[in-house]
Amino acid sequence: KKGFNRVSWNLKLPYLTTLNINRIEDPSKTYYSMFADEGTYTVSMFSNINGVISSLSEPHAFEVVRIRQNVLENPLKNQIENYTENLKEFKLDLEIATKEFNDASKTLKALEKALLYIKQDPGNLENELSSLIKTMNAIIQESTGNASKKEIGENDIPSIQERLSIAQRGFGVTYGPTKTQMESLNIARDLFERIKPKFDDFIKNVGDIKDKFIKVGVPPILD
Repeated sequence: KKGFNRVSWNLKLPYLTTLNINRIEDPSKTYYSMFADEGTYTVSMFSNINGVISSLSEPHAFEVVRIRQNVLENPLKNQIENYTENLKEFKLDLEIATKEFNDASKTLKALEKALLYIKQDPGNLENELSSLIKTMNAIIQESTGNASKKEIGENDIPSIQERLSIAQRGFGVTYGPTKTQMESLNIARDLFERIKPKFDDFIKNVGDIKDKFIKVGVPPILD
């Protein structure tokens, strides 16, 4: 906008690994959420006039230095950079797999309604569909926990998402991730590797039964 404009940096770095097509928010609210470490950074200025991006200055380097030391020093600070990359990589894999599973689940629920459009005996397809719905519910419970237990506050085996939540908590403080939080990431990864083949089989089977519906005359379902 016209006039003098000031922008300040809150010393946070990007952490978000994916964007939701239905809910892309202001990046200042969710995208930058990790404290920046000491070091050299650069800043540049650009203008956007009627969609034309123009550089207003050369990149300028500046130093970020710690103004005071924590009372407690993290003995794992040399592992934090590698841990951060591993966490981002795992979170990306998990979010992609979860999105694909959710899309397949929506398709399966739509196919359940589409049974009414089958012009012949739906017996075999209905049985196959029912089996896939049971598989879907079992995968949901295994990956997110028992919804009934959560409703009444009963203890349950921690889910992948709960393990991931613990693994991420260390980035909200300057101390950094603890050993327990790092171990939580390893457990979450192990749980995901155990359930990932079930995700893949389920997604494939939903695609197969969707093709079978089309072959018996059910109109294609548009996503």
